[in-house]
Amino acid sequence: MARSTARRPFAWETLEDQPTIRTIRKLLETIPDERLLASLAKGRGRGRNDLPVRVAWRILVLTAALRHQSIEHCLQELRRNESLREVVGPKRQCHGRGTRRGNWSG
Repeated sequence: MARSTARRPFAWETLEDQPTIRTIRKLLETIPDERLLASLAKGRGRGRNDLPVRVAWRILVLTAALRHQSIEHCLQELRRNESLREVVGPKRQCHGRGTRRGNWSG
């Protein structure tokens, strides 16, 4: 049987098991997301603004990059890891059902 030589969209096996803060920061800085974030902010309009669009996006990216099973697991990691919180953005209090201004501790 012939093997396909087509490149997969993303080579998950190349990810570090435990990426460093530097690697995560570099990932977040290199994603060309400005147009996406501007569009999301515009779409939000004057709607709910519990969490800045950039912070919500970075949490979503981190969930995949750190291979968490859910966003809630990523939020738990952010509550435990101060260095990671600094990479994500402004301090916010994160809870499973939403966020409030303040700090990340839950």
